[in-house]
Amino acid sequence: MFNLVLLIGKMTDKPTLKTLENGQVVGNFSLAVHRPFKNMEGEYDTYFINCTVWNGIAQNIAEYCNKGSTVAVRGHLITKEEKIINDKGEQINIKIPSIYVERINFISL
Repeated sequence: MFNLVLLIGKMTDKPTLKTLENGQVVGNFSLAVHRPFKNMEGEYDTYFINCTVWNGIAQNIAEYCNKGSTVAVRGHLITKEEKIINDKGEQINIKIPSIYVERINFISL
């Protein structure tokens, strides 16, 4: 089995950081990644991908990255389970794909 994700995109917002009780730092951000070809309407589609970073990487992106920063990330795909209320008022579990970032490169264009 092999789980490797490589993405280059722009950050949609400033990363958010949290320090856990055990002292570890976790950061979250969303990455906008354009498809390399146009759709039937002649436009480029964009995917918005949630990313999670830990400790030193989290602190570095919080210090050096802002909304619109172009970055390359390498990591692996994970799924997070969230509970939501549907339009019938029922609580359901959904799985949301996310990237656990192991390495990030800052790109200046």
